[in-house]
Amino acid sequence: MGKYTDWDQPDFKLHSARHVLKGEQSFFIIGCTLPVFQAYSFDGKRIMEYDLREIREIGKAVKSYNRQPQIPTT
Repeated sequence: MGKYTDWDQPDFKLHSARHVLKGEQSFFIIGCTLPVFQAYSFDGKRIMEYDLREIREIGKAVKSYNRQPQIPTT
């Protein structure tokens, strides 16, 4: 069901937790740590995908985060 997107790469697996919200005609997925909003039909077809970085405040936060060195923990 559904198609893999740029946000579904294995590199993101540690940060890919998402909220799933059920609507009347479809369901919605919002990334917890990735700036993406997706809508799917109940038969698994992606209806739309929106990059939340287009929202000024989110875009600024992502840029700030990307400037910081990322040190993975084990």
